[in-house]
Amino acid sequence: MEKIMHMRSFATTLVSLRIAGGLVLALLCIPLLVPGSSPGEDWLFVGVQFDKVMVIDCQRDEVVDEIRLRHRIPVDMIVSPDKKYLYVVTHQKQSLEVIDIGKRRVMESIELSDGQRERRIFGLAAHPDGKRLYLHVKTTVRLLDELTIEPPRIVVLDLTTKERRTLTEVPEGISRLVISRDGQRLYTLGRDILTIDTVSEKVIDRRPLYTRLPDGSKLVDVFHIYGFEDQSGIYSVPYYAQAGDQPRFGLLLLDTVSKRLQFVNMGEPVPMFSTVVAPDHRYAYGVLHEVVKMDLVRRRIVRRTPHDRIHYTLNISSDGRKLYVAGAGPEVDVFDAQSLRLLTSIPLPGDVADAYLRLITLP
Repeated sequence: MEKIMHMRSFATTLVSLRIAGGLVLALLCIPLLVPGSSPGEDWLFVGVQFDKVMVIDCQRDEVVDEIRLRHRIPVDMIVSPDKKYLYVVTHQKQSLEVIDIGKRRVMESIELSDGQRERRIFGLAAHPDGKRLYLHVKTTVRLLDELTIEPPRIVVLDLTTKERRTLTEVPEGISRLVISRDGQRLYTLGRDILTIDTVSEKVIDRRPLYTRLPDGSKLVDVFHIYGFEDQSGIYSVPYYAQAGDQPRFGLLLLDTVSKRLQFVNMGEPVPMFSTVVAPDHRYAYGVLHEVVKMDLVRRRIVRRTPHDRIHYTLNISSDGRKLYVAGAGPEVDVFDAQSLRLLTSIPLPGDVADAYLRLITLP
């Protein structure tokens, strides 16, 4: 139990540092849309302090361009279903900037706050129809003599009219939104996992996370700060549990295709901040003080490589051969996915302490 509590305390400290850093990174495989690209190529988009998104050619692993933002500090980023636009959260989470990937520039900035109401985005997801975004929004009303905090809401943003409407109120503590590949289910991840039917727009399931797992262990913590399902279709985050006096570690896996949720026990705890599943679903990888490779079939760790930097997040290339790892420094480290050997470090002009890596492959 002491091991678990130590990791929770350490992770809380890391979260505080990460939020203070305020930077976002997205890895996108977008052939044809990026000038000078060819089919099948991967491109990396990295938001850096204070107001830029850097463009990296992943064939050479070099910075080739930059996109100037209208506001400071990008803190989240997703790509449109047609791979034509990036949606970047900036301005202390009060603005949503729309980047045209082909033109490499900001086309518009959607402002959420107005008058006495400050609205901030804590997680977003794009519906596969490309017509709407789902936003997790928290609102503060500033009066002359008091502040009023309204209940958190899931808000639907119409991308054509820019109109917003409330879908439902949700509990405190939600950090991520995940949508199924067919667009019929929206999942909110916090202390519970809520499942929302996007057709009826009703909450159809609520699963408490901090309870007993199927193997009898009690869940202690889930690190659903970062999670990326771009290549595998499986959203993956690490969890820590306790079975009697025996601490356990594993992966929470949410399959966005089959809509199956499972907890995969990996045995003795290893500190990790985020994980990602390979395109072939055989392996998963995790990072914090080291880069870790896990066999999902045999349910065990197969390789660990210590590193001299702290990494918060990672993603995997479209062919499953390279890992892109970021956090706590002005660079993106590239590792060989088979051997976990460091291939290169890509220098950047700003800190990547708050890093989101998005990797998408066009058909």
